[in-house]
Amino acid sequence: MILGRVLISLAQMNERLRRRRDLGLSQAGAARRASVSVSTWARWEVDPERVKESTGVACARVLGLAERTPEVRQRDQDTLEWKWLGGGFLTPKQAQVLVAILEAWANQDIARWLLAPGQRPLFQVPPFAYFDVRVMFRIAENRAFADAVARACRGIVNELKRGTVPFYSPGPYIDELLMGAAVREAITRGISALDDSGLYRPRRWEDIAAQFTKRSYWNGAGPGPEGLEWDIPISPGHRQVSELLDARPPWTWFDHSDEIIVKFDDL
Repeated sequence: MILGRVLISLAQMNERLRRRRDLGLSQAGAARRASVSVSTWARWEVDPERVKESTGVACARVLGLAERTPEVRQRDQDTLEWKWLGGGFLTPKQAQVLVAILEAWANQDIARWLLAPGQRPLFQVPPFAYFDVRVMFRIAENRAFADAVARACRGIVNELKRGTVPFYSPGPYIDELLMGAAVREAITRGISALDDSGLYRPRRWEDIAAQFTKRSYWNGAGPGPEGLEWDIPISPGHRQVSELLDARPPWTWFDHSDEIIVKFDDL
């Protein structure tokens, strides 16, 4: 039994070591990126349980890995179950699916691209793959923008774990876009919106997307008598993409919504 655990631990260490070497990083270089000491990095690389959870997350992020122990994953699942127990806007399973998608974008897809941006263009990396090509003309290969999107994904995950979604209160426009894109990924991947337990009244993903439009803080916020729909950037081929980008450039998507609306009112 002990031998089995040792073999598993060695296999996991080899995976972390292989990933670091694939990225061309020394232990010192990886430690700098994680803002930890070289000795701390070495301990984590051998056994993540020998460092604090927050330190392990920082180290794993450098390698584009999701470093969470089974205990941490179970705790997060229990938290989501409790927060969404009423089955209101989302069921617990739906919240878990969205958290998994957003965490994967931030800690795997975007994190890996930031470490090696030359391996593939940003427009192929989720969630940017859901943006209209004209949006990507503006963003191009901007690493600062990609990093800001990763941080926004983590912020939304924290909201979901508290039992809320960005559509309920004023906030950055990017939050609504990322939630909408996450639902579209769930649809694209064919992930069931139904709870296995049958305890909760489910909504189809398409119904949740429709509810986003009704509850969106940003829906109609823009110049012109009819305004602009919130999900235009993640609606490839939409005829108003260029109009929205002129009124709401991507670098404003991280500003507080009240500030943006004031700017529009001054036009």
